[in-house]
Amino acid sequence: MIFWRSVINLFLLAIIALGVNRLGINRASAWHSILVDYNGFKWDTTTDARDVAEFLLSEWGDYEQLGITPLPETQIADNMTITISNKSSEALSPIVATNLKTRQNQLAQAAQAAKAVLTKPKSPIYSGLATWYRFGDKLTAASRRYPKGTKLRVVALASGKTVDVVVNDYGPSASTGIDLDLNEPAFSKIAPLGAGKIKVKYFKI
Repeated sequence: MIFWRSVINLFLLAIIALGVNRLGINRASAWHSILVDYNGFKWDTTTDARDVAEFLLSEWGDYEQLGITPLPETQIADNMTITISNKSSEALSPIVATNLKTRQNQLAQAAQAAKAVLTKPKSPIYSGLATWYRFGDKLTAASRRYPKGTKLRVVALASGKTVDVVVNDYGPSASTGIDLDLNEPAFSKIAPLGAGKIKVKYFKI
């Protein structure tokens, strides 16, 4: 009796493990169809980014100067529209705006030009919390993930502001729930010190 009960339990555990594994695979490979509206230029695309911030970082490398709707921390969903307003770009002529093909061609050229001057990630894009501490006057950070000497770009999710830092210290402790310790000058580039800790995306550059 005990033997058969053990066999049944092992069988149930195998089924549960298989289900969890399949769910993990499906989540990792989830792609979404979205619409991007960039200064009135619109085009359909697909992405496997988990949220708006990750999509923007993968496509532009930075979005500090851009107006974004919805908020960068919004989860990506099918048929979502991401509206990007670049105030530095010249407004479209109403006549040109009536020609969809011309609009799409111009947008493609603008996107390529923007991507050409922005740094692309040299690692996966990670997300987590960042805080600050007093450690030197250069733009530096402490990280458990990256070795000393690694150059990182850190993006504040709430504002899109960025700062490039060099890892020169190990930490913080995993028990704190903090991913990065930015030194005081670096943190102040992307948020007021009074914020204490903020949500960020960060990657190697």
